[in-house]
Amino acid sequence: MFITNKAIEKAFPLLIQLAPQEGQPGKSRKERVSALRYLLATSLVLKRTPSSTAALDLAVGPNTNRDDFVKAVGEVVKIDETSNYTSDFAGEFADKADFAVGNNFLTTKVADTRGGRHLEYPLRPAPLLDITNEKMSIKSNVKNILETSYNLNKIKVPLAIWLLRSTDIPGNAPATLAELHAAIAAAINLKFDPHVSGAITPTQSEWETFLGATSLTVQELFGATRASHASVMSAYLNSNSGSQTPSNISTIVDRAFHDFGAANLKLRQELMQRFLASLLTKRFVIVTGLSGSGKTKLSQAFAAWISESKDQYQVVAVGADWTSSENILGYLDALQDNIYRKPANGALELILRAAADTGRPYFLILDEMNLSHVERYFADILSAIESGHEIALHSASSEVDGVPTRVALPDNLFIVGTVNVDETTYMFSPKVLDRANVIEFRAASDDIAVFLDDPLPVRLEDLENNGAPFGATFVAAARDKDTRLTDLPEEITGGADFATELKDRMVELFKDLSEIGAEFGFRTAYEISRFVYYHAMLAGPGWQFKDALDAQVLQKLLPKLHGSERRLGPVLKALEAFCETHQCAASLEKIRRMQDRLKDGFTSFAEA
Repeated sequence: MFITNKAIEKAFPLLIQLAPQEGQPGKSRKERVSALRYLLATSLVLKRTPSSTAALDLAVGPNTNRDDFVKAVGEVVKIDETSNYTSDFAGEFADKADFAVGNNFLTTKVADTRGGRHLEYPLRPAPLLDITNEKMSIKSNVKNILETSYNLNKIKVPLAIWLLRSTDIPGNAPATLAELHAAIAAAINLKFDPHVSGAITPTQSEWETFLGATSLTVQELFGATRASHASVMSAYLNSNSGSQTPSNISTIVDRAFHDFGAANLKLRQELMQRFLASLLTKRFVIVTGLSGSGKTKLSQAFAAWISESKDQYQVVAVGADWTSSENILGYLDALQDNIYRKPANGALELILRAAADTGRPYFLILDEMNLSHVERYFADILSAIESGHEIALHSASSEVDGVPTRVALPDNLFIVGTVNVDETTYMFSPKVLDRANVIEFRAASDDIAVFLDDPLPVRLEDLENNGAPFGATFVAAARDKDTRLTDLPEEITGGADFATELKDRMVELFKDLSEIGAEFGFRTAYEISRFVYYHAMLAGPGWQFKDALDAQVLQKLLPKLHGSERRLGPVLKALEAFCETHQCAASLEKIRRMQDRLKDGFTSFAEA
């Protein structure tokens, strides 16, 4: 049996997590990839040589291990049966017969040890190999080094799948997690020497996490024929070759969902997809729901995940006394006109950094956004989001304390507002709700049960920078205003006309809502169409139109509804029928909760 194409497609993009942690030495991924590939190649050759051999002889000559070592490096990095290989386990590929081993390693590092000189390789982030007189051996504590300095625990499963991508794995196809773990462990033990096999073999628990994050089953990992690795890697290369088109976001949900799960941030993949589609649709998103349900944590986690540094995001706690934009934008000192009073929360500095660094995403997270009247302190920014006009910061003739007279709100700045509903907060006006997707967080009993099986805090530090390669692509996708449903790839639509389908559904909803004067305008129609486009692009093949429609009824139309039974009763009934007909399950559940509260005489989208 062999690893399937589907498993390799899911696994390979996750190897990006080999990226270094902030503050660690050895910032280059290529340094880590080079060290790892030489370690794995050494282990492969040692396994195939007599057991008395503890080191490879890499000297030039007919009876050394030099040629076998080069071939083994190829086994680790090749993407097909030629000399094409991945040079960084990400989106960079090359074509060299010796896989760049000769010039970059054998003729420099190894050759320098002639005459008895000893070398540890690499020097950073930590050595894995000892080289003396052109003979190379593996560090005895390599397992600990890989776990502490190379983020190996993050990539064990995808690395195992990648390393076994061409291997004929003995035995029958596994049906359970235990059988899966045993089969992979046995295959790794057959290929690699004990030092390395013990370090890279995933645990049963790690397999369980990977399968849950990728929605793969044990059975989908194995097939009767060898996978077509060339086609898999070519497809990945085409989608990550540097083109800044929206189609390059297709793997971001799977990647982020897997990383979030590994960092103990448990959420449903469809929620992740809706959140990202909402950010791409418009750079202002409102997240509401139960206190402590993960609203702020999701926003902060995604910002940390896709950013290259902590300078790209800021969590700002909204105060109960905010009455003007000064709390975000600051003000010119009235008594000393050469001093600009920037808010201590860092919001203005973030906006200015985003304006000066337009290629990367920046995130302003307004925590408990409705502790004050949003329409008062956020009016300038709301207007700038819609109009694109500059915001006036001060009336001086030139820059003051590094603050310009005016600033255009950068289109690489994404704003997320978290909202609680209780006696200390204010409700949003319809004009604010109309300008954002409103995502509601709810915890079901099953969610609580799963969490309590292993209640651990979220490890944000494990997420930092993991998704940074997606940053520029995410910004480019959000900037693209020419998003037509007719341009969706056929492998997503299956040839169906979803533009007409959406038009028909929107007209139907418009008529239902117009009965109470709650119909939507052209802006909402445009943003719904845009959301459906990105929802499809993020999902890829297998996307369901009904899921995107459901999300937009729930996030764009229902949040503005509030009123008495006499006013809302008939329209909620009509919307209930619409959702039943078109399989909008989440919206239907929300409508029925709103109907239940109508028994008290009044209902709204917000739930205290």
